[in-house]
Order: sequence, then structure tokens, then C-alpha cells
Amino acid sequence: MTLGIHVVDAGVMAFLQQFSQKSAAFNALVIRYMDVPTLKMLPLVCAIWLLWFGRPASERKRVFLLEGIVAVLATIGVSRLLQALGPERHRPIYANGISGFLPPIGMRPSPLEDWSSFPSDHAAVVFAISTVCWRVSRPIGALCYLWSAFVVCLPRLYAGYHYATDVLAGALLGVLAVVLLTRVRSIDLAANRFLKWTEERYAGLFYAAAFALSYQIVVLFDDLRRLARELMSLLA
Repeated sequence: MTLGIHVVDAGVMAFLQQFSQKSAAFNALVIRYMDVPTLKMLPLVCAIWLLWFGRPASERKRVFLLEGIVAVLATIGVSRLLQALGPERHRPIYANGISGFLPPIGMRPSPLEDWSSFPSDHAAVVFAISTVCWRVSRPIGALCYLWSAFVVCLPRLYAGYHYATDVLAGALLGVLAVVLLTRVRSIDLAANRFLKWTEERYAGLFYAAAFALSYQIVVLFDDLRRLARELMSLLA
């Protein structure tokens, strides 16, 4: 099993390094610009809003989306828990040559060296969102899957932030979280009641909170996680 994982990771790494050692300008385009949250995450969150307000309007559709967002949040929590409690896996770019990874020419050091590589939380979140959209609209869901794979995840492999199996594990986690949690009857009932209650009484508050949550998903709660780490270091 371990050998098979190594073969997959090494094969993908060797393929991408054919391109990463040629042009510093191209590397900057792939790594710098496509790593901006507005470019990589915002279109996926906008897809959810498009489906929420798009026609035909349907209360059941909105319940599906609300359940899906709960699953996305659960995905973030499980992914971070696995990274924190699982065996530490150094990212390819910080494996000190052991992995055989060659950093793309012109690439500067990344601030990710203290985070475990497995699983990819980016992959987990974007594939969870794509699965949410797929449940409501096959065309939009398919576009989200393509965006997640080629715009969000591929540059992270290219830059050495993750191994291929990190991304595959994260993607599988995201898909399974949505599929399994949205089949729980109690979650379905709770989402239905919550939507009716907020739409009837607190629509303004609901959409204000949804906007704030959308922003945090786009940045993957980075500012809040950074604040939490700083507070923990002060209390330690």
C-alpha cells in the first residue's frame, strides 16, 4: 500500500516537474496568481449563491444547499483534525530533497512549513462545495469539479504544497462528507425547520451571517485560525 502511494506521488511529481523547471514567469502565474483566494475559492462560493437565488426557486433546493454548507463546515473540521492528530507528513517542498521534489524555478519560500501535508484541506473544501452544487445542478456542479481540480488543486501540486495522494484524500473526504451527512434524516429536518424559521422571522440576520460565512469559506477561516494560534501561544 505504501509503495503504491509512493509510486502515484512520484509519478505525478515527475510529470509536473517537466514544466516547473522551464519558466520562472510561468511559475509565478501558476503559483502566485492562482493561489489568490478571490481567484481560486470565490467562484465556487458564488456558484452556491447562484443556485440559491437562481430559477426555478425551490425551498427544497435551498434545504439541499443549507445541508451541504453544514457538510462543508464539517469537512473543514475533520480535515484540520486529521492534520493535527494524524502522522505528520512534510510537504514536498520542505522534505529536504528526500521526496525528490524540485521547487519550481523562481519560487520563494512558503509560510506552510509547519503544517502537515495530509490531507489537503483545500481539496476537501472545494470538492465538498462542488458536490453540494452537483446535487442541485449537474452542469454547475461539473464546472465546479473542473475548477476545483485544475484551478485550485493542480497549482498546489505544482508548487509542492501537497503530494497527489494528499489531494486525492482531501477530495474523497469532501465528497463523502457531503454525501453521508446530507443523507442523515435529522440534519434534513433541522435544515428545513431552520430555513423556514429564519426566512420568516430573521431573513436579514440570516443573509448577513451567510455573507460573513461565505467570506470565511473563501479564505478558509485563515484569519480566525491565525488568531486562535496566537491566543493559544499566549496562554501556553
